[in-house]
Amino acid sequence: MSDESPNQAPQTANWWKTNQGAGAVMTVLFALLLLYVIFLTDAFRPLRDGFLLGFFPIMTAAMCVGFAAILLVDRLRKKVIPDYARLDWKFVGFVIGSIAWCGVFFWFLIRVGFVVTAPIFMFGLIYTLGLRPARTAFLASLAISATVFAIFWIIGARLPIGPEWLMEKWGLPVVY
Repeated sequence: MSDESPNQAPQTANWWKTNQGAGAVMTVLFALLLLYVIFLTDAFRPLRDGFLLGFFPIMTAAMCVGFAAILLVDRLRKKVIPDYARLDWKFVGFVIGSIAWCGVFFWFLIRVGFVVTAPIFMFGLIYTLGLRPARTAFLASLAISATVFAIFWIIGARLPIGPEWLMEKWGLPVVY
């Protein structure tokens, strides 16, 4: 009888699918994020209360690097988690595509505005994650976008409603 239970992945998976491999990938990605925050942002700009602007992002990224690095040396580093064993390049492409979709959203957010960009962005994510039919995904994206916009409006954090040239033409505040 095999030592593997039905819920366990086979232990023949390659190194990238072990805890150690996942830890290596996460350590590198979080280290890159940490370096970005330190060197390419205003992280060291002091705020009114004396904190630095990047204090929490730097601490969070540093802790993520530390905890991910623990996976490289802990006693379960050779273990293959069943979810890791099922990973394939299609899933990696899905993750990269989702991150790219977020980048496209933020690029268009400044140029086109939240009111137009957010429902399209939300529809893309909701539909890709499996909400069907498309009409339901579209209505959900409108509801979520309207709710987010209302919450930001209530707390006084204005989102860019539309393109700056149009906001200026209509006399709406461009400051956000």
